[in-house]
Formats: sequence, C-alpha cells, structure tokens
Amino acid sequence: MTPQSLMYSPFIVKRRTRNKRRRNRRKYRKQIKYRRIKSKNKLIRHEPLLCNFIDIPKDCFSARWRLFKLQKYFSDKEFTKAYKLIEKIKNTPENPHTGRYFPKEVKELILEVYNRNIRLRWIVNKLIFIWKQKKRKRSMKIVNSVSLGLEPIETINKKDMVTIFYKKTNTCYIFDYKNLINTFRMRLENSEYGVAKPKRLINPYTNEPLTLYQLISIFEKFKEILQQKKQHLPTILSLYSKSYNVKKLKKNHYRYTGLLACSNYIKDQTDEDFDTMLEKYIDDYFENELCFKCIQKYLKNYRQIFQPILISCLKYSNKLLHNTKFLKMTYEVMANYKLEINVRGYKHRMSHRKFEKAHRRLNPNQNQERHFVFTANEPRPRLNRRIRINNERSIYSEEQLREIVAGILLERDYEDSS
Repeated sequence: MTPQSLMYSPFIVKRRTRNKRRRNRRKYRKQIKYRRIKSKNKLIRHEPLLCNFIDIPKDCFSARWRLFKLQKYFSDKEFTKAYKLIEKIKNTPENPHTGRYFPKEVKELILEVYNRNIRLRWIVNKLIFIWKQKKRKRSMKIVNSVSLGLEPIETINKKDMVTIFYKKTNTCYIFDYKNLINTFRMRLENSEYGVAKPKRLINPYTNEPLTLYQLISIFEKFKEILQQKKQHLPTILSLYSKSYNVKKLKKNHYRYTGLLACSNYIKDQTDEDFDTMLEKYIDDYFENELCFKCIQKYLKNYRQIFQPILISCLKYSNKLLHNTKFLKMTYEVMANYKLEINVRGYKHRMSHRKFEKAHRRLNPNQNQERHFVFTANEPRPRLNRRIRINNERSIYSEEQLREIVAGILLERDYEDSS
C-alpha cells in the first residue's frame, strides 16, 4: 500500500514572473483611476482627517459621513462643493417633526471640526508661504541701486519699501511707496486734450507691463503701509485695484475719469495757453460784455478766478455735464468784480487805442509828402515834363540811358498826337 502522504500531489510554489507583475500594476492603476484606492506615492495618506481632531462617537454616523465627504472635497480641490455642503448643513432645520431633521449637537460638532480645520489650513499655508519667501530672499538679486527720487536704496525706510519681484530671473526692484504711488497715479490719470486715456501700469525701470501677481502684491503692500500711517489710497488707485484692468476701469468709471482728465488738462496749461483759452471763451460767449485786456489789466489773480469756469466749460463740451453751470459762474464773477462793460462803446475803444508819436521835421514844407503832381495848367504837348531818375548807381551806361529816355519821349509824343 502506498502511504497517505503520497496520494496527494506535492505543493508547488509558483514563481512570480514578469507578466504577473505587469498584471498587478495594471490592476493597481485601474483602482487608482476609479478612486477605489488612493495612490501610495502621494502624501494624501499623511494628511489628518477631519474626524481625528475631536473624538466623535461611533454612533454619530451622520457627522462622520459628512466630515468624510468634506475631506474628500478638499483633497480633490472641489472647494465650491465643500462650501455648498456647509451652507446646506447650516440651513437645515433642527425640528424633529419636519421632513429634514438635523440634530443641533451634530451640527455644532461638524461646524466646530470644520472651522478648526480651516483655521489650521490657513496657518499652515501662511507658514509655508513665509518660509518660501525667506528662502527666495536669500538668493534674490536687487537690480536697482537708486530709487526714483535719485536717492540710494539704503536711505529708504524698510517699513516704506515696496518690491517688484520677478520669479523667473529671481530678481527684484526696490521702490519708495510714495514714488511708486505717484507714477501709477500719473499713468492712470493720463489724458489727451481733456479726454481720459489711462495707460497700463509698468515697471518704471524696464517699461515692462506688470503681471497680475505683481500688481496684487504691490497693492496689498500699499494698503498695509497706508493703514499703519492712517492714510487712504488715492481714489483712482482704489478703483483700479477692484479689477486690475485699464479697460474695465475706463468702462465702469467713465464719468469719473473724464471729469478728472478735464480738470487736470486745464490746471497743467501754461500761462500763455491759459490766456488764449480764456480769450477764446470770452469771444464765444461774452463778446459784447467782457474784455480780456481789461481783465488782464485790473485782475492780478484772474487765472485763479476763471480756472473753475473753464474746467466746467470743458466738461460741458465733452458731454460730461448737461447743465450750463459755467455761464452762471461767469455772471457771478462779473457782478462781484464789476467787469461788465460795453465793449463797442466809444470810451472803451478809446481806452485801448494805441497812441503813436508823429515824426516832425524842422522844415514844415517836408512834413507833408506830395502824392501826385498837379499838371492841369501845363501847356500841351508836355515836352518839358520832368523824368525823375534815381541817383543810385544804374546797371546801364550813360549812352544807353539817353537812348531809353529818347524812346520814352517818342512814345509820349505819339500818345499826345493820337
């Protein structure tokens, strides 16, 4: 008889072949693809779950299930779904007699865990950001050695310092916040003949347009510095910081930018240009009532008086104002300073008349110049009529002149005879 041990086939150990490893790898990838399991090469498994921060009882299934769902949304970066789920939990009624019932204790537990987790996320992200900034600052190169005010960078206070950072080249430009605010304001308030044409913000040293990342960091630094000094950001910069786009600024705030452009255009004019504009304004609207020369003569601060009137007139011509307020302002100025006169009157014309001195000679006979020669009593034919020749040196010789004079005399005789 054969022993019982020999009745069964011996246990054969299969070797792990290369094909088997490939099959297992494909199976593992499919499981990751359809989210049955999480990949081992990522650090998601090291993140603490929401339910681990506070000891949640095992019986509270609804709280566990919703916290796991929130954790899944945050890990997949689906933040909108997570925020909607939190709003839904907050708005669900706590009355057990209604169709949708959510206990008060469970709701408080979920919100406590969520708020704590969000706070920890914010703290960790901030610490990581600060660590990255410090690491970059060690290897960062400062390009400019002088500020926009032609002062060395070392003289700028660190609290008033603003940097424009370039990530690709790992370089930065340092500015004083006041100089940078003024340059940005000038570009946004740019105008041509009273029409607003704001320009895109650039780096003053390189003239390269700033990216959205750079603009946000610069404006946040502005707000931080001005908040410490209890000051406000200029209005046009605060409006620009809502969109960081020049086209949207002009579209959404067209009237404000237009009014600002009109006032800046009149204020930036030279004295000569302002005089020509005022003279043209008087000729157009108050030709018979005002005189520019009288205003210039009797009012020393006439520019300060008429500047708001011209600004209002320019706003009206650019269709930014619908009322003729500048006419009312002009009549008030005329009444206050007594400028209204009759421009076409005799007295006003005589006041602006230019007196010229007459050049008198010692011989009274030479004061009046004869414009014609009276020849009515001369006998005909007028052969004795004098022909005046200038004493200046002539091109012709004496013989040629005699021939020319003889020819002229023959022509006159022919005319008289005919």
